[in-house]
Amino acid sequence: FEVSFVFNPKGTAPGGPNLFQFTIGGNNAKEGDRLPGVWLHSGSTRLHVRSSRQGSKNDGCDPEQLPPLNQDTTVLVRVADGEMNVFFNGNNVCKSTNYANPTVVTQPLLVYASDPWYPSAPATIAHLTYKPLP
Repeated sequence: FEVSFVFNPKGTAPGGPNLFQFTIGGNNAKEGDRLPGVWLHSGSTRLHVRSSRQGSKNDGCDPEQLPPLNQDTTVLVRVADGEMNVFFNGNNVCKSTNYANPTVVTQPLLVYASDPWYPSAPATIAHLTYKPLP
């Protein structure tokens, strides 16, 4: 799958605030609860990107690059070909090779922006798009 969005952080917050989460219904109890989910690291604009895979309900990739405050960053999260890749404005900023067996679900997903389990991130997101890949 690919998930893309435009992210504009307005500040930082404690507690791992959430931007959005695609889920089969739960926070992080089982595989399928994060397909994907995106949070901010506490006190930072650093993204915490998570998507379950076989053997791990909470794997992911956390780019080292920090999106700048009050500026748009186009983010693409792609899980395909055994990898999770995160792109900022077309540049690959994070790669995980742990996705040989990503979680595949056939049921509808719930989409939260922001999820009910974490505080909301002080940010705007726009143009949130989910695209299944073959």
